[in-house]
Amino acid sequence: MQVSVEVKEGLKRQVKVTVPAEQVESAISKRLAEMTGKVKIKGFRAGKVPKAEVERRYGASVRQEVVGQLLQTTFYDALEKEHLHVVGTPKITPLPSDAGQPLEYIADVEILPEFEPVELEGVDITKPVSSIADIDVDNGVENLRKQHMAWEVVERASQEGDQVTVDYKGIMDGVAFEGGTANDTPIIIGSNRMIPGFEDGLKNLKAGDTSSLDLTFPEQYQEHLAGKAVTFEITVKKVEVPVLPELNDALAEKFGIKDGGIEALRAEVLKNLDRSLDEVIKAQVRRQVIENLLERNDIDTPSTLVDNEITRMQKEVAHKYSRGSKEEAEKILSQMPKENFEKQALMNVKTGLIFGELIKRKKLKVDDELVKAHIQSMSVVYQNPEQVVQWYYSNKEQLAEVERIVLEQQVLDAVLETANVTEKQMSYSELTAEASKQQQ
Repeated sequence: MQVSVEVKEGLKRQVKVTVPAEQVESAISKRLAEMTGKVKIKGFRAGKVPKAEVERRYGASVRQEVVGQLLQTTFYDALEKEHLHVVGTPKITPLPSDAGQPLEYIADVEILPEFEPVELEGVDITKPVSSIADIDVDNGVENLRKQHMAWEVVERASQEGDQVTVDYKGIMDGVAFEGGTANDTPIIIGSNRMIPGFEDGLKNLKAGDTSSLDLTFPEQYQEHLAGKAVTFEITVKKVEVPVLPELNDALAEKFGIKDGGIEALRAEVLKNLDRSLDEVIKAQVRRQVIENLLERNDIDTPSTLVDNEITRMQKEVAHKYSRGSKEEAEKILSQMPKENFEKQALMNVKTGLIFGELIKRKKLKVDDELVKAHIQSMSVVYQNPEQVVQWYYSNKEQLAEVERIVLEQQVLDAVLETANVTEKQMSYSELTAEASKQQQ
């Protein structure tokens, strides 16, 4: 078998394979011989059909079958011979050939990049150091109160933080547009749920008031509305103010705390905040490590993997906002420009390639004890932690996801050993505010 590889643009390669005629004819003869002893043809005794008759009747189909098998087996032999690590599905094109001639075909493929990862020698990484203060617990309890917040109707004009129930109609170019009309819709002023300017336009209005808002949709919006000027006609139905539940044992019971009242609730909030703090710190360090690895490792990225990652991200967003409706998910997918995901998809793929190469070169394997500890840390928030642990170990898909997370952390820890890590004291509120800002 002869193999030649032509370098195309980037990571694209064209592989030409030539399989000797003798190998092709030998495989065909072997297949016909196997059939001769088994095939049944009227006028001949079983097992006594002449090979020539079998070849006359089945030769063409056997040749097609054998060629198909050789295309598959010799292609992977060719990749191994040339040490090519292919991603995605290859495009294989057989070249014309007659009986007695070599089998030739070309395969257009994309390969993984070969590189030696540059780690973080000399790079400064800041690791936040923090602890949970009483004010953080107070804020946590206050957030729990807000989860059981009620709304009380008031007669005054609306202001920041109020919930205003409205009917609205969106008009573009003099015509009401699809999806721009709704009735009895509650909107909290300041929640940033609506497009910029909409919620501000609801301030200083009372029940029964009407208003007209001239707004512009953001450029990053559904394609048919992005950047378009619209007018919303508003009718206010009612204005409500938030009413928080009292801070007592009854509140604690709403969160499953039957004994210990508010103090027990505060203790539970503290535990949750400690877990959250650990995750935020890890995320901050992870972000810095990845940013520096990407900066120091300028590698070619297979377009096939980037396209696959874009598709995955699009489906994830569609699933999140479709509320389980397949039709709605498909509609959302059709309205999401691919370009909106390209930058993040490229970063994700490059990060995965760098991590994969580091895992291979450092010979890292998933630490079973770390997997166990990770599952146990997640299970403590449930009423029956042991059942949660058993569920993870009995669910291959979920267990594999935990193993992926743990292995990634092992890579990060290994890379951090080569960096200059400096600790920075921060309050919990400062840390979470910074993390939130970076996610925007």
